[in-house]
Order: sequence, then structure tokens, then C-alpha cells
Amino acid sequence: MRVTYSLIFNRKKTLRKDGTATIQIRAYLNGQNKYFTTGIQIRPEQWDDKRSKIIRHPNQFLLNKQISIQIQEMEAFEFQMSNKQKGKFYLQQLENYKAANLYKSFTKFFEVEMEQEDVKDSTKETYQITLRHLKKYRNPIFFENLDYELVRKFDAFLKSKGCSINTRAKHHKNLKKFINLAIK
Repeated sequence: MRVTYSLIFNRKKTLRKDGTATIQIRAYLNGQNKYFTTGIQIRPEQWDDKRSKIIRHPNQFLLNKQISIQIQEMEAFEFQMSNKQKGKFYLQQLENYKAANLYKSFTKFFEVEMEQEDVKDSTKETYQITLRHLKKYRNPIFFENLDYELVRKFDAFLKSKGCSINTRAKHHKNLKKFINLAIK
């Protein structure tokens, strides 16, 4: 069974101080609803309830397109997860769709998160070296490629490049840190 998506305007029936309310995406599956914000606030007169579209807004075409893209991303995530799980999909999994779209690959995630880490410059430098080796080994590395086999082959790659056992252990420690961060 597939998730049904619909748009809900002003679900809580309260307006903000500026007279606007939020548009949300309602995901429905097996008698359960989950709501996701679009981040778009408009006035009540700018919403067409019958067609579930923004009207009479200076940026109505752009905002409607933005909502459409968000729903497409959710559908794509649902399809991808459903295929991985042999047709099974749970509504709670949709909470992770933004993270999946924000970082297209684990290497990109590693790169972005490494820059945001509040650590000494020397530690950041070891992260950069690990990332550089990881990219030389395989670029990009997608989240679905992260498994024991990849780590084992990465270790063999490091060994072939002349890295000592202690250096390889340091790279594995860095890799483990960012894998665990991605899981969280």
C-alpha cells in the first residue's frame, strides 16, 4: 500500500500575529496521519481549498512548485525505502526524508559535518586526510553502500597505499565517528 499525500492549510485553525498560517503536507497510510511543514505561510484568502493551491500571491507559481517538489521528494524516498525493504514502508520513516535529500552521499555528509565540528585544527586535519583517502578509494560513497565489506576494502586500500596499522586504525576511528553521526 502506498502513502497518500494531501495539502492542509491552517490545520490548527489559528493564525499567526501577521495573519498568516502554515501549509502542511499530510501523509496518510494504514489509518495513520503524519504532518510535515512546507515552511510556507500565507493568508487565508491566498489559499484555494478545492484545488489545494496557493492563489492571489505574488509568488504563487514558485511556492506551488516548491510544494510539488517537496511531495515528489517524499514519494521518491518512500519508493526507495519500500524497494529496500521488500515492499514494506512505515509512515515514521518519512521523518528521515529531508536528511536523505540534504546529503546525497555519505562523502558529502562527511565533508559538511567535518566543517561544522568544533575541534582542534589538528583533529580537523586528520578528518580531512581520512576524507581524502575515502574519496580516492571511492567517490561518491552513498549511504546504502556503507557496510562491513566497504570498510574491509577501504582498509585494504589504505594498506596498499603504505599506511601503517596505527594510521589505518586512526582512519577507521574517524570513519566510525562520521558513520555513527550519520545514523543519529
